[in-house]
Amino acid sequence: MLRNYLLTTYRNMLRKPIFSLINILGLAIGMAAFMMIVLYVADELSYDRFHEKSDRMFRVTIHGVFANNEFNTTYTSAPLAEALQNEFPEVENVSRIMLRNQHSVAIGDQTFIEDQWLYADSTFFDVFSFELIEGDPRKVLTEPRTLVLTESTARKWFGDENPIGKTIIENNRHHYIVTGIMKDVPANSHFRFNVVASFTTLTWHSNTSWFNQSAHTYVVLREGADVQETQAKLPDFLYRSINEQLKLFLGISVDEFEQSGQLYRLRLQPVTQIHLNSQLEGELDNNGSMASVYLFSMIALFILLIACINFMNLSTARSAWRAKEVGIRKALGSDRSDLIRQFLGESVLYALVAAVLAVLLMELSMPYFNLITQKQLGFNLSNTVFFVPFLIVLILFTGLLAGSYPAYYLSAFQPLEVLKGQIAKGAGRNRLRSYLVLLQYSISIILLISTFVVYKQLKFIRDKNPGYKKENVVLIKRVHGLGEKLDVFKQNILSHPNILSASYALDMPGDDFSTNSVGVAGRPLEEVNIMAVLFTDYDLEKVMGMRMVSGRWFSREYGTDTAVAIVNEAALRALSIKDFTTEKIVMHSTPPHPHWVFPIIGVVKDFHFESLHHGIRPMIILLRTGGWFNRMAVRISEGSYRESLEILEKKWNEMETGQPFMYTSLDRNMEAFYRNDNRTQTLYAIFSILAVFVASLGLFGLAAFTTESRTREISIRKVMGAGERRIVMMLSVQFARWVLLANLLAWPLAWLLMDNWLNHFAYRIDMPWGSYLLATVSTLLLALLTVLYQAVKAARTNPAEALKYE
Repeated sequence: MLRNYLLTTYRNMLRKPIFSLINILGLAIGMAAFMMIVLYVADELSYDRFHEKSDRMFRVTIHGVFANNEFNTTYTSAPLAEALQNEFPEVENVSRIMLRNQHSVAIGDQTFIEDQWLYADSTFFDVFSFELIEGDPRKVLTEPRTLVLTESTARKWFGDENPIGKTIIENNRHHYIVTGIMKDVPANSHFRFNVVASFTTLTWHSNTSWFNQSAHTYVVLREGADVQETQAKLPDFLYRSINEQLKLFLGISVDEFEQSGQLYRLRLQPVTQIHLNSQLEGELDNNGSMASVYLFSMIALFILLIACINFMNLSTARSAWRAKEVGIRKALGSDRSDLIRQFLGESVLYALVAAVLAVLLMELSMPYFNLITQKQLGFNLSNTVFFVPFLIVLILFTGLLAGSYPAYYLSAFQPLEVLKGQIAKGAGRNRLRSYLVLLQYSISIILLISTFVVYKQLKFIRDKNPGYKKENVVLIKRVHGLGEKLDVFKQNILSHPNILSASYALDMPGDDFSTNSVGVAGRPLEEVNIMAVLFTDYDLEKVMGMRMVSGRWFSREYGTDTAVAIVNEAALRALSIKDFTTEKIVMHSTPPHPHWVFPIIGVVKDFHFESLHHGIRPMIILLRTGGWFNRMAVRISEGSYRESLEILEKKWNEMETGQPFMYTSLDRNMEAFYRNDNRTQTLYAIFSILAVFVASLGLFGLAAFTTESRTREISIRKVMGAGERRIVMMLSVQFARWVLLANLLAWPLAWLLMDNWLNHFAYRIDMPWGSYLLATVSTLLLALLTVLYQAVKAARTNPAEALKYE
């Protein structure tokens, strides 16, 4: 029986090779897209689950409300870790980490720049399950100026030499000893690093202030510990710990602080939820989004569903060719269940052949997919424990889903009616086939509209005026490496006509700005706001093209400008300042240092220094004439980018600091915020095109069967005088009607989906209805082009050739 079923399936494939190919190709594309998205989603869901204690590992975050302004940050204070360890018996271990970039490393006559330099407590390898290859995990980070390298970093810095015990020089000043080698950080970690140095190296590690927050704190709870109970004890613990310092900091007790409507809380955030469910201040990397995971999971199912619908439509459209077979089998004693098993078996066999092609398509396209997603995904064919069962389940699911309706539809034919010829070719008043076309095109149109909307929103972000002139600005990194030669370098580059202006700053738009609590002199100290702080020199306004709303920028003509401040418009609103000339702002300092009090000399127009996902935060700008600077912004003449870079690098090398010249552009520095959005846009576009292609593939096959089944009708119409144009219109309108109806169904669903996505941006476009019309016109034209070939072919058929067989 099985041999007979297989032989029948094989003969049916050969009898209609074009439609067999359409079925197999549609299923293959659907299955390949499904598998690639499954890999992507599985990787997103796997973040930080490689840690042995991931189910009881938490990051401590801070939630606060100051002066009705809410903030959420991942930064915590230095004494928090030890206090948690001492006061909570359910805490098994604690570790603080601090990620820094742009460290220079000198080894012999070679210099390297390390962007992923981590400081961590000696308990780091007890909390996290990063694999140490060489060194004692309990000792490698106990002493100051010791560090552990990842395998790839050790190879990069030392080649084939054993680096254990070797010395490196960091930032031309500090000597470190290599005490351990570890495996490279897994790609599915929410933070990455190449070097981990002892936290005791930092003088800040013993800081006693609860309000000086720079580290990330992670805790591991003991097995069986109740997380909710621990969370419930944190408020009392925190207020008990900060009470005395709060009195010095704000002049009020904890009780008075809460009575004034302020809030300050610690929260335990599961490590496994950070990557997809956290967008707090101070995130260590660009996190993903659970909404994107849901979205791409739906897209995967949609594309597979479209491919299965194609199979259903083409199989039921061929019902007349299978009707006689069904009638004979039933007449010979086969019951309906036998026929259902046969047809389901055929569809599973189609799915099996499609799966082989899908794996090939996936392997060919995976390098490009990885390039877009910035991941290293792929099925390891040797890993049969996962790959083979997954593939078997996918084949069975696809085959049974695609074959379910055809199996029940075809097996329902009555033998007497079939053998008497009462079932016409391609017949069936059953509208389900049309509804299936409607469904698959609705899905395709939703994806197409989403692609257009995402593109327009990201274009809006790129084109939106940020409040400064971002073009033709080069950012030189690590200018602190110039040391005392910083001003000399600045004067040297300004002597060239290509260099129009230059300014150094601690941070620039696109960087992670430091923050501080700020109030107004004369008001209660508890009325504070958390503000971004920008330290810069006299020339940033000129370089950036910022606009002063009122007052003035810093000037060398005033010797007191190091003791004044400039604020943005958002800061005035947050502080409820009507006339800035009569007010002074207070920037709080941790005891025993006194608070800083600054008169306001000017208000700069709001400008974007963070992602447009968020509104513009209040900012205070302070003048710094010396000390540590991280960036230098250089405005160059238009059209001189390459030449200006050569000039800047030449002048840099003339300083003979031994530090490499590193740079980026201002607009590129901001683009990092939208990396995930750009990735979403690209993936949307790819899978939308695939969905439309698979739907069109099925429409082509369905059009072919429809025109073939109506050959006699078309011939009679031609004999009766109908022209080719009228026949083409008759056949085309049938399919165009369903595509237009699909648009009407897709529009409201696409609106709900895209409006929700756009609401994640503080600055968003209005719903672009032109994109909806474009999607309608595009799908309609594509559908008409798809069926046009078959319609014209049928219209040009010689009636005599068709009717002589009747």
